[in-house]
Amino acid sequence: SFRDTAVFLHDDWSASRDIRITGGLRVDGYAVHTEATPGYTVQELATGAVPPIDPATLPNVNGQQISRTAFTGEAGITLHPERKVSYFAHYVRSYRHPNLEELLFSGPATTGNIVPNVKVKPETGHNVDLGARVRFSKLNGSLASFNNTYNDFISTEIVAQTTSQSGVSPISQAINLARVRIQGVEGEANAPFFA
Repeated sequence: SFRDTAVFLHDDWSASRDIRITGGLRVDGYAVHTEATPGYTVQELATGAVPPIDPATLPNVNGQQISRTAFTGEAGITLHPERKVSYFAHYVRSYRHPNLEELLFSGPATTGNIVPNVKVKPETGHNVDLGARVRFSKLNGSLASFNNTYNDFISTEIVAQTTSQSGVSPISQAINLARVRIQGVEGEANAPFFA
């Protein structure tokens, strides 16, 4: 089982006619609980892997518990929110706990096999958006740049391989990448169309 219990506070405050401020704080308590399950095995897929799969990353087949607490938040400001053109900046401190598949799935995949990793750490990020919105009678839209920087980014990667009579088979496992940046520009536009 995977349980997430959260408490959060959020506010949207108009400091003046030309400035709107948003902010929020959130606390999450994560709990993963496993029990002994007949037929669930993981060691067989990791046997003979080159390089060897760290046994500490494999779940205890007799059951175990993982508990974590996360603090996240966000803050934003919008300038001229009531005008035809407004500008915004937004910051989010993000957190992603590994899901049950990344922690516990064991078995065949599209290519090769996947082995679980109970040692994969949560992914945290600093996410910033800057942009502008337009609101005209015949056009609404926005254009924004974003820069998301993640620590311990969770990614399922090929970490080893096994060799058998049928050939070489890759083994994938969820791992943490030390630092990842995702950035770009995105836009949207809406215009009424009458046929």
